Amino acid sequence: MSPATLPAPASSLVLYLHPYDGSPGAYVHDAAELRAVLARFAARGTEEWEVDVIDGEHGRLMECAARCMPAEELFKLDDMLNHGNAPSAFYLLSVQGMRPSCADELLDCAEGVPLYHGHAEEYAEQYACERYNIPASLAPYVDFDALARDMLCGDIDEFTYKGEFYVVTDTTLR
Repeated sequence: MSPATLPAPASSLVLYLHPYDGSPGAYVHDAAELRAVLARFAARGTEEWEVDVIDGEHGRLMECAARCMPAEELFKLDDMLNHGNAPSAFYLLSVQGMRPSCADELLDCAEGVPLYHGHAEEYAEQYACERYNIPASLAPYVDFDALARDMLCGDIDEFTYKGEFYVVTDTTLR
């Protein structure tokens, strides 16, 4: 089979299960492989292990999720993520400190996070111009940076995910 015809892996996520008892760990690439490794761990009496996120498209998000979700849920989460809900899910895990027990719970909450893709200053300018009908001729005289700083004191949150800036436009989620 040529490389062009090889099936794509179901998940880009790679985990390493590191047993606390000092026995050898294992890399896992999908949920089926995870179940096989956990069966081997159980057969040799390994009861506890650490889950390390080694690789994946949503690495930082998965590192946060690994603190609160079982390893099998991480593969489910990786399959369910898309570019629209990944930044919201990351915000809930890393900024808000949410600790969901499963992927469905996290993604249900992520749907309700109002996001603006860009910097706080850009959001403040757009918000003020739309809300207060500031004409383009007066916009250069408005200090939108100061407005953004004020808004960041409780009205909005700004964070980065995968090198891009996002603004949560309703912080009543706290």
